[in-house]
Amino acid sequence: MTRTIHSPNAKANPPGRQVRILLVEDDADVRMIMRDVLKASGYLIWEAANGPEALDVWKTNASQIDLMVTDIIMPGGLTGWELSDKLREDRPGLKVVLVSGYGPDRTGKKRPDSHILQKPFTLESLTETVRNCLDKP
Repeated sequence: MTRTIHSPNAKANPPGRQVRILLVEDDADVRMIMRDVLKASGYLIWEAANGPEALDVWKTNASQIDLMVTDIIMPGGLTGWELSDKLREDRPGLKVVLVSGYGPDRTGKKRPDSHILQKPFTLESLTETVRNCLDKP
C-alpha cells in the first residue's frame, strides 16, 4: 500500500535552495513518518537511527546540512543534547529541533539556541517548528 503525505504547511520550504535536514530518530516508524512529512514540505532529508549513525552522516555531509531534528532520548550512547553539542563544536550556528516524549525532568533544560517539540505532536506542529527554527536568526 502506498501512502501519500501532503504537506500540512505549504510554505514550509520557500523557493530557492532546498533546505537540508539531518533527521535522527530511533523509532523507525516515527522516523519514516517524520521523513515523509518533511520531504512533502520540500526538505531534503538525511536519516540516522541514533547518535553514532548521525555522526557518520555528519562526517560526509556536514557542509550541506542546514538543520538537525533529533530525538532527545536515544540508544547508542548519545542523547540528542550531546549530539547537538558535538555537531555545534564543528558548526556553532547549526539549527536544532529536539524532539521528546518525556517531560522536562528527563529532557534537560531548555536552551535558547534550540527548539523543543514535545511528543506526541501533530504533523503541522512538526513543520511549523522546523520552519520557526530555520527562520530564527
